[in-house]
Amino acid sequence: SWFDSWYPVAFTKDLDPAKPHRVTLLGIPMVVWWDKNAAAWRVFEDVCPHRLVPLSEGRITPSGLLECGYHGWAFSGDGKCEVIPQVSQGKCDTPRACATGYHCAVRQGLLFVGAGSGGGAEEARIPLVSELEEPGGKWLSQDVWRDLPYDWSTLMENVLDSSHVPFTHHASMSNRNGPYDLKLTSAITDAGFSGMWTTGPRAGKLGPQSTTFTAPCFLKHRLDSKGFASLTVVYAVPMEPGRCRLINRNVLRFNNAIPEAIFGLVPSWWWHVSSHVLLEDDQIFLHLGEEETARRRAGGLGHSQVCYMPSQADTYVIAFQRWLSRFGGGGPFGGGGLAADGAAFALLDRYSQHTETCASCQQGL
Repeated sequence: SWFDSWYPVAFTKDLDPAKPHRVTLLGIPMVVWWDKNAAAWRVFEDVCPHRLVPLSEGRITPSGLLECGYHGWAFSGDGKCEVIPQVSQGKCDTPRACATGYHCAVRQGLLFVGAGSGGGAEEARIPLVSELEEPGGKWLSQDVWRDLPYDWSTLMENVLDSSHVPFTHHASMSNRNGPYDLKLTSAITDAGFSGMWTTGPRAGKLGPQSTTFTAPCFLKHRLDSKGFASLTVVYAVPMEPGRCRLINRNVLRFNNAIPEAIFGLVPSWWWHVSSHVLLEDDQIFLHLGEEETARRRAGGLGHSQVCYMPSQADTYVIAFQRWLSRFGGGGPFGGGGLAADGAAFALLDRYSQHTETCASCQQGL
């Protein structure tokens, strides 16, 4: 079940503990806030039980409660309503007055949420980057996130597809083409699949690249080159039909102390700005391509019937679509629904898709 999995919703370093934050996960509006009394992040449904307005439009009180901005109802970290200004006793001890909470946990600097209502998924199932758990591993992570105007499955297809890089990102990343001799190294199961790009990026100059897709929304490319090792990690977080949140970690380990030292001096907001340039290379046509794919599949056709993919370069995309059909039920939204169409400037609105709610970038303004 999609609701039995864990999903990252934010890097904790990009959250402002002084105010509540609205996120959407699997179609559910949620509010993330810092409970200073427990020294822990909390995640509630973003709805006040009184008049159903969003709690994210409220504030965190000096006493550490989440206060609704409409009538001042205030909630503790366990969801209990501690303050109702409009009743004589000042509070109301009934479950109907409580906020709905979700299980959450912080791992590797990410806030993960279990969206299920029946006790949540076991924390041992949180999808982590195993390399970051290595003692003395010296891995350095460049982290960025952004809300994107297309479906989580479109994002996952895009990052599985290495052959688009020298064309889409020819000016910003690479203009080198090369053999795309991709092959699966495992069967496609409900847990995902793995593969190997034998030649690897930059026409083989960096060596082979391995890929692991861990269901439902975790991807890791690994490259071990002569002077460094790198991981490209993507969580394609399903927000709602036609919208997703990209959680991206570009993880590096250098064999030289100089680039390692320089890496550590770069502020988070600079990594965010540089990563947005790459995302915007393909943001418009991925949105429009998703619309056209949905239109052609509306009559019940499968992905392979509307998209012609004769090349070995499409191996991972085909494998992902097979996983989605066999084990993923077509996706958490049943394979239907699109984000509202928009002009190019709206699709590329970096401020509303990231900067407005990123504490790191707000410091850099």
